[in-house]
Amino acid sequence: MQSLFFIYFKLGVEHILNIAAIDHILFIIGISVVYSLKEWTKVVYLISAFTLGHFISLAITLYFEQSIIPSDFIEMAILVTILLVAYANFFIAESKTDFLMKSKYWFSAFFGVIHGLGFSNYLRSLLLNDELGMSLLAFNVGVELGQLCIVTIVLMMGYLVVDKFGMNHRAWQRITSVFIFVVTISLLLNTFRNV
Repeated sequence: MQSLFFIYFKLGVEHILNIAAIDHILFIIGISVVYSLKEWTKVVYLISAFTLGHFISLAITLYFEQSIIPSDFIEMAILVTILLVAYANFFIAESKTDFLMKSKYWFSAFFGVIHGLGFSNYLRSLLLNDELGMSLLAFNVGVELGQLCIVTIVLMMGYLVVDKFGMNHRAWQRITSVFIFVVTISLLLNTFRNV
């Protein structure tokens, strides 16, 4: 029999690597595409800040046993965070200044809070109340691993496209961001139709 930790860990990984989590996947791609394989530690820190925000919002909503923000609004806010990342990737040149790097971590954590709110209702129905803390931790460790799998794929694709095939990194970043933007607009329009 599988341990409870492993069950929730696996659920976290599957949550991220499932095509139904396309919004989450697009967000992770958007964060990752800015960086080269050599800068992988910066992406890991950004993803970890996102996961921390995700964890905090899940913990708060699970503790209070309900979300006070309507789910339709949260779903649209999640899509807006993806659009903002794609927009920033396309129009704002990468800056290596300390201030901008630090603000990216805060934005990543804040966006993680928004994304966590979107999943809290579903997760609440799956977690056992007597093992809430451990289940939540295991789930978020799984989320982090799933996100790092996506980061690895994006960084490896960037390495191939930029370093092996000679595409300019800024062009790779912009093309990927346009793809993210178009798919997210489609998701947003679909969300508006369902409201």
